[in-house]
Amino acid sequence: MSRRRLRAVPRVPESLLAGFAQLREEMGVPSAFPGEVTHEARAAAAAPVPTDGREDLRGLEFVTIDPPSSRDLDQAMCIERRDDGFLLRYAIADVGAFVRPGGAMEREAWTRGTTIYAPDVKTPLYPPVLSEGAASLLPDVDRPSVVFEVPVDAAGDAGPCRVFRAVVRSRAKLAYGAEGGRVPLLRELGTVLAAAAERRGAVEIDLPGQQVVPAATPEGFALTLETRTPDEDWNAQVSLCANVSGARLMLGAGMGLFRVLGPPDPDRVAGLQAAAAALGLTPPGARDGLRAVAASSGPERAVHQLRRSARAAVPTGAGYRAWPSPGDPPFHSAVAAPYAHATAPLRRLADRYVLDLLVELSAGRPAPPDTAGTLSRLPEVMGRAEALADRLENACIDLVEATLLRSHVGERFAAVVWGANDRGARIQLRDPPVRATLPGSDARPGSDVQVVLAEADPARRIVAFRPA
Repeated sequence: MSRRRLRAVPRVPESLLAGFAQLREEMGVPSAFPGEVTHEARAAAAAPVPTDGREDLRGLEFVTIDPPSSRDLDQAMCIERRDDGFLLRYAIADVGAFVRPGGAMEREAWTRGTTIYAPDVKTPLYPPVLSEGAASLLPDVDRPSVVFEVPVDAAGDAGPCRVFRAVVRSRAKLAYGAEGGRVPLLRELGTVLAAAAERRGAVEIDLPGQQVVPAATPEGFALTLETRTPDEDWNAQVSLCANVSGARLMLGAGMGLFRVLGPPDPDRVAGLQAAAAALGLTPPGARDGLRAVAASSGPERAVHQLRRSARAAVPTGAGYRAWPSPGDPPFHSAVAAPYAHATAPLRRLADRYVLDLLVELSAGRPAPPDTAGTLSRLPEVMGRAEALADRLENACIDLVEATLLRSHVGERFAAVVWGANDRGARIQLRDPPVRATLPGSDARPGSDVQVVLAEADPARRIVAFRPA
């Protein structure tokens, strides 16, 4: 379940693109790879595909499904009917087949931690010659992979998984939307997996991407949302199934790296639910506040912003956790199960090491001696990388919103309160659905308020309101 971020399409004003570039520089986002890293990546890409000790699955009909422009293809799937259920084979790019332990690429990856997305460009974890080339599960070429083999019954409940190294050959690179129906059994498997997730209490708040697009406005652009298609949700459920299955395998072995999320804050859930009802996005009497917000419908951008508030502000304790460690066993409240990140190793550092461990555990072999030390260092590295990615994303959104609103200073807007902080009420405008803080206000969540835009400064990325 990769995060969807703000992105720009061609012909966006140069001033905005210059602002994005300045933000990357200010925040220390890495730029070009050092020469030794590029050299090592090219050598690894040119080497023969490793086949020793790998199962040969090239005869199976694996396919990938991703956004149309994607080249860093982490996952390919092959779904079969088994009795009244399914057998899922989920092939993941085997980064470990290319990145030498202790080499320049591995050292650089530990510095970067994750691929970082800005609206106009992405800063990859590994050089594109690997991440978009030799290691990517592109079609019609042999690729080393780590395969999850997971039986799933008719109700969507997964059985014990097997994780092993293989060579696969994807048959097609499909895009979300019209081509989603070409993935055999994806709809059927995704549907029963979603039903099983709902039964165990999972709450998925997944966001469509935002786009900066050219428009006949004083600023020369507008902010819209990409259309999320059903096959994206089915694919997300398949990825979730593999990650939950891997987490259960690690937890049973008493060792691993987990993605954890604490329980939601009841007061924040109540505030978001009240705001959603006031905005007309959920029925006034809807129960189970967080689930109601996740399932809300209405004006696309208003729903998007409220769900963004829910995902960013409601859960507590998000992060990575190595196990064993003090405290209760690792758990992810939104997934309602133990959960791990293992299915995006081209974009997340931690996934490679989780995959390496899962292969050993699945085969009944002990983990390599240095595994515990590696896993114990990853939460800090991943936390730092994710924090940088979040700061950049939020700063880019602030820049776009300040630019969009700078010609409207002094105008009056209708807003709804969805929460509070130590500076005042957290509000969301009805149109455009910008989020901000109203200083000094103690209005209750769900309240309608009238505000005046006091300041919109793109240079400082500030949007400020005062009571009307």
